[in-house]
Amino acid sequence: MLTDQEFQCYGLAKHLRRRALLRTLLAIYRIVWPEILDSIEWSSTAWRRALQLLLLGLLWPLVALWGLSVYLLAAIKFPFKYLQTWLVPVNLRAPGEKTLTGIHNAFGPALELDQADYIECIDGWVLILFGATAALDKNLSIYLLQVSSERKDIDPRTGKVAEGLRSNLSVARDYLSRDLGHYLSSDHSRRSNYRQSS
Repeated sequence: MLTDQEFQCYGLAKHLRRRALLRTLLAIYRIVWPEILDSIEWSSTAWRRALQLLLLGLLWPLVALWGLSVYLLAAIKFPFKYLQTWLVPVNLRAPGEKTLTGIHNAFGPALELDQADYIECIDGWVLILFGATAALDKNLSIYLLQVSSERKDIDPRTGKVAEGLRSNLSVARDYLSRDLGHYLSSDHSRRSNYRQSS
């Protein structure tokens, strides 16, 4: 059986999932600029960049057709996926291990969040389970930056964490979970929830 804090964590994950689904539905511009085009690395040489633009222009009808099909598929799935976020699965169980990693493992299948939303979700869980004081210096963004710089995964040009590094995210989450420990052995979450309700 879920505690109040665990159920709040599950509710936050579902809220962020609903927001992500709405964002996808409202991203009509993705018809003419599908996500796949975001990964294009533009050449710094003028003639190469011109060649890239020419190729993109020639392929534009196919690109737009691809974008339209992806968007329509997402729009068709939207009502079912959105409704699903309001339902609590019958097989939802409390985390076996009362840590952030335990919560992630228990609620992971329900998450389906991109990296930015996932980081926001974990940071929200820290706030719910350990309180505002812990959330100030124990958050996933800080840990991800530390892990990435230790592993030399920061893009030197932009200074941002390199894309697609799920392994860094997992390592950072595990370090954060280890440093925070078990949330039931901490009074932080109970005090935090008492303040919110009063």
